[in-house]
Amino acid sequence: MKRLPLVIALASALLPLPSATAQTPLTSSTPVIGFYKFDVPVGTSAWVVGFVTRKEFQGAATSVAPGANQPDGTPTSIISQSGVTWANNQFPLHYIEVLSAGNSQGAVLDIVGTTATSLTVRGTLTGTPNYCVRKHVTLLSALPEAVSPPGQPINSGLVPFSDSVTLYNSNNTVSSYFPSANGSWLADDFATSANNAIIYPGQGLIISSSRMTTLTVGGGEVAYVKSGPTQVPVYRGQTNFVGPINPMVVTNAADPLYNAISSPTAGGGVTPLGSVGFTTSSFASFQDSITLFTQGGELNPAGSYFTSGSNIIADDFFTVANNVPLRNGYAVAVTVEEANRILTINQQHPSN
Repeated sequence: MKRLPLVIALASALLPLPSATAQTPLTSSTPVIGFYKFDVPVGTSAWVVGFVTRKEFQGAATSVAPGANQPDGTPTSIISQSGVTWANNQFPLHYIEVLSAGNSQGAVLDIVGTTATSLTVRGTLTGTPNYCVRKHVTLLSALPEAVSPPGQPINSGLVPFSDSVTLYNSNNTVSSYFPSANGSWLADDFATSANNAIIYPGQGLIISSSRMTTLTVGGGEVAYVKSGPTQVPVYRGQTNFVGPINPMVVTNAADPLYNAISSPTAGGGVTPLGSVGFTTSSFASFQDSITLFTQGGELNPAGSYFTSGSNIIADDFFTVANNVPLRNGYAVAVTVEEANRILTINQQHPSN
């Protein structure tokens, strides 16, 4: 399911992957590049992928012009790019991220066509922004060994054809996917491949597991800590699970970084709720809500919070809650009451 773009104004080399995992003690200045492990409880829990893929191209658009609408009526924009020679449809599962400072910085637009010197993207883009091209994170690239995690007991991992990952779509539908084996995900008809089901940057995923297990995010294409903000659309009248794009650096409370605070210059295990970006994303004060969950397998609310302009406040509409910790890797539920919003997530972990 393509995410519907809200109205928008306005290449790096592959890095080597070190063998450090989230359970390896790291200095606070060491970015996590490669993969990390996280503990999945029995039941239902909410997560977000803390990595992105590498940049396959980066540059300034030569020109931008409106394109033909998509069949669903969504407008498109054509980016003309000098100095390149792309193959037709070179980027079949990719998106652009706007890098230029301004209202559009961090916007994510799906690529729907490629010629030798142009990209067509879903959504309205203006000006000639700096941008990069990345491949989408998918179920397969995010969770490549979900059934039989390496180093885990034989009876671990998600149970094939039973345990699931659920994504909430932009059209108020829900898609559930099931692993059949390592390297194979299926739609809920148990026949259609879902390996390329897209997990958008900052989009939450719900894991339903019949046993406690440890899963790994990344380890291949999905291995990079992004820099800069990320725009995540949230929709009125539907469930929105979102989360910071910050990798977990630890999974063991005895590890020295378990409670360390992530920042643009230091990696840690948690992000203060006030630093995520809710207070700077035009959410309706005292109205749009953010719900945190315990990760014990029942998605029990751990607290509901609101914005009051410059602060996060508790549901008593008085207590300032900017420093409430949000564990990296965890997703929250956002409810917007009056209109669709764009949540601009701030990057709070040192990038590569």
